[in-house]
Amino acid sequence: MKRISAQDFYTLLPYYENSVSVNMHLVVYEQEVLLMPASMQVIIQKSFSLSYQGSDFIMYTHLPENIQNTVRKYALIIGKQLQYSGYRGVCGIDFITTQDEVFFSEINGRFQSSTVLINKAMHHCGLDMSLQRLHIDAFLNPKCTIELPAFEVGYSLYGYSYDPETFEKAKYLYQCIQDAPEVVCCNDDDLDWEMKLEKNTYLFKIISNTNIISVSAEFATLLHPDININEHIFDPKHYHEQLQELKIMLLSHGIKIEKRALEKLTESGGVNCQEFEAIDLLIEKNIYINVPYETRFSELSPFRIELENNGEFILMYFGKKLTTAQIRTASKLDSHVSPNGFLYKDFLYLGNDRLRIYHRNGCYFKTLNKGCKFCDVEVNEMPLPIEDIKEAIDAYAKCENIQHFMIGGGSEPINSDFQKILDIAGYLKAKFNKPINVMSLPPLDPNILDAFKDVGITEVTFNLEVYDRMLAQKYMPGKGFIPLEVYDKAFQKAVDLWGRTGNVRTVFIVGLESEKTLLEGVKHVCALGVSPILSLLKGISGTPMEYFFPPSDQQILKICHKVQKICDFYGIEQGPVCRCCEDNTLKISC
Repeated sequence: MKRISAQDFYTLLPYYENSVSVNMHLVVYEQEVLLMPASMQVIIQKSFSLSYQGSDFIMYTHLPENIQNTVRKYALIIGKQLQYSGYRGVCGIDFITTQDEVFFSEINGRFQSSTVLINKAMHHCGLDMSLQRLHIDAFLNPKCTIELPAFEVGYSLYGYSYDPETFEKAKYLYQCIQDAPEVVCCNDDDLDWEMKLEKNTYLFKIISNTNIISVSAEFATLLHPDININEHIFDPKHYHEQLQELKIMLLSHGIKIEKRALEKLTESGGVNCQEFEAIDLLIEKNIYINVPYETRFSELSPFRIELENNGEFILMYFGKKLTTAQIRTASKLDSHVSPNGFLYKDFLYLGNDRLRIYHRNGCYFKTLNKGCKFCDVEVNEMPLPIEDIKEAIDAYAKCENIQHFMIGGGSEPINSDFQKILDIAGYLKAKFNKPINVMSLPPLDPNILDAFKDVGITEVTFNLEVYDRMLAQKYMPGKGFIPLEVYDKAFQKAVDLWGRTGNVRTVFIVGLESEKTLLEGVKHVCALGVSPILSLLKGISGTPMEYFFPPSDQQILKICHKVQKICDFYGIEQGPVCRCCEDNTLKISC
């Protein structure tokens, strides 16, 4: 790195760590300034520099409305000044935006790398138009002579460059692109992969029909983990010592099942992906992981399940074998129909060693149009008779692997008397005498928890999900308005009844709030004797938050370590206490 010289002049600019870069195309005429749709820019830190790698028009539309309005306002002011100065044609304006402010960065008097996406969107809308034609038109006419209706740009772009450390990963990714439904096209300029390349040489670019970046809770840019090949935290040569890192990456990146392996699974009853858009994977004999499957960009995941000639499933990482694996197939009972016409799988879920029982159809808050924005529970007001539930329980209870039960599902009204939960728990206790966990809203009257214990309930889970109550109200417009005091009273009563041994728990979703407030929440519940459970944010398709990604793998790992230190300090075990039920959480018992 060149040393700073006392004889040279330098421009110093502030660096906003929690910010995003925005670009907008303008077409400047003598009497008119056209503003094109704006995009977020993908900026990657490389050594001592910042490198532009792509653009995302889709995610820009999810930025706060006040930010978008300010960008347009400032862009028009700049465009008018350029117009007054005699500038004509296309240019690009860059901005840096924080949660509260928009800062002008620079003017690029040229077409942009993202110009191709605007042209593609125009063509998709049936417009016989391009920015190049508008550029020429601006020199020939005082105003735009072409009718240009409003249009959206539903594309994103990312470019890969040569780096010796990631070259093999880029090559592997390139081979997977043809199978990814999100990739519209790939431009490689007839790249010869055997050619000797210099560092940062352009390799190829992809255009996607969905967003490739998201915005973190701290308001920083997050690149989709399966697009990003620069920040992997896992070394396959030492995976036995990095099982926490492996689990984080599997939960974050998802998995693909190759054709032969999928055919064998289909013969055995089909892939079990009833919950969370994920499959149940077992590795190393006792590590259960609920891995996202057929989710966004999972075709580009470095993880694959393949079938060996001896019939064993193997987990692959960038085309190389890691370990053997087992995949749980669907239960034959899932398609059975209850007396009132409900499929068993609609209200029961057979997990690794437990049976999950939904006590109601749908969610109360969803019926009020106030459901959690990250949840895919459907609106359903049809009552679920207790007789149907009991019949299905009896059918599943014959499965030898069931060691305990969980009663949960969509939320009841906050003033619920919990009678149906008590009825189900009483039936389970009398007939099977196995541990019972209830996952529900905290009761307004904590004394009802005495009835919980009397009826045989052995564990309770009241999920905060988001400790920052302002964000809780934003992402959970129904549940998020329950005061923290209501949770605290329920936690305190529950700890009095079931102790500080992990039988009282709450979930925090990693990625919905800042690391700072998440850790504050963990400290808060640990001080009460409650076990925190870390669940990773999933952008589930069809939900308002399907465009959002979890934090980077590195940040997730850092959060896991900090949470464990907090738990150790308070003498609290991180939840859940059951190894099999760790599958969809960030905890791992090695």
